Amino acid sequence: MVSTFRPQVQTRHKGDKQDIRKPHDRGADTGTRKWQRLASDWIHKYPLCVLCLVRGTNSIYHNDGSSHLHVDHIEPHRGDSGLFWDQNNLETLCRDCHAIDKRSHEERGLGAAQWFELLRNEMKLYQTKTGVEQCSELLPPRLANEILRAQST
Repeated sequence: MVSTFRPQVQTRHKGDKQDIRKPHDRGADTGTRKWQRLASDWIHKYPLCVLCLVRGTNSIYHNDGSSHLHVDHIEPHRGDSGLFWDQNNLETLCRDCHAIDKRSHEERGLGAAQWFELLRNEMKLYQTKTGVEQCSELLPPRLANEILRAQST
């Protein structure tokens, strides 16, 4: 019997972008059941994309009705397990904000302080402070405090 070598090919869908991040930036733990459970619970508790919220848009569901929210690490964990699992370091972002805005932010080497500043500036630009205050219970406490803290001055 002749055996045929068949390389495994990962199917890509039209519009998928290649993930060019290094493996330690992708978070090896994101595929674990523990992470999937945490992410599911997180999105149930905090169902709003924080960047869309400060911009005054709603991003709970994609056009096809499927959820497209991601749990993101505010400060990139870069393989640090403690930072990876720290729930004070998590936020909810939609697919577009995660892929475009957050990735750009991280590629420039910016951290949490600059991310919070960006969120405050977006809220000021779009004049959404009242809406953010009304939805603050749907944001993680650290995020709500950081976004609204400087706006009260």
